[in-house]
Amino acid sequence: MSVAFLGSDLHAQGRLPDDAIIHKAFEVLADRFRPGDWLVILGDLTQDGTAAQYAAARALLAPYVGRCMASLGNHVLGPLGLSVSTAAEARWIALATWLRSPEVLDLGPMRLLEVDSCRRTPRLARGRVGAAELRRLRLRVAAARAAGQIPVAVQHCDPLCDDPTLALDDGAEELAVLGPGAGVWCGHTHRAGLREVGGTWVRTVGALCEGQGWTEIVF
Repeated sequence: MSVAFLGSDLHAQGRLPDDAIIHKAFEVLADRFRPGDWLVILGDLTQDGTAAQYAAARALLAPYVGRCMASLGNHVLGPLGLSVSTAAEARWIALATWLRSPEVLDLGPMRLLEVDSCRRTPRLARGRVGAAELRRLRLRVAAARAAGQIPVAVQHCDPLCDDPTLALDDGAEELAVLGPGAGVWCGHTHRAGLREVGGTWVRTVGALCEGQGWTEIVF
């Protein structure tokens, strides 16, 4: 058996002691991680997307290049997660390329599908999947089901969070695309939990920056 280690919301600041909690989390991960395991990051590697913060995130992720699937978050794109910086967006693309982060990954009976849930909207930290991303997701879900795999969306934002300032603008549409029996792994709310929404299982992962630790999925 192998393990997928799910973590979210590092909010790396690029300096100590601010990053001490996430450094401790990665020390725990280093002790547990074995060949065949995968690391899955569900967004917000950095606090504001600065060069120093991305450098700190790279240092933590370096041992997992080629074994890490990472989804972006609103905070990796610019200041306070409320605006988009072109430079920060370029840093994210460079990091994902360096990590060799896959957009599709088969883990046992599951097929993980990376979803960009952070298309910007004017409402605080809310995100949007968007029509183009939903079309891509629909094709990938169909391919997963045809292969006998369980589709699991890997993303930052909770489709139907009970906090209206954090929920996706088009979360209901995304859940309709995923359909019954599918899953969503997400962060953003800083709260861990598992709930069923219209037949789709939504797993939220707590914030590493708050010491909530890793969620382990055996496959």
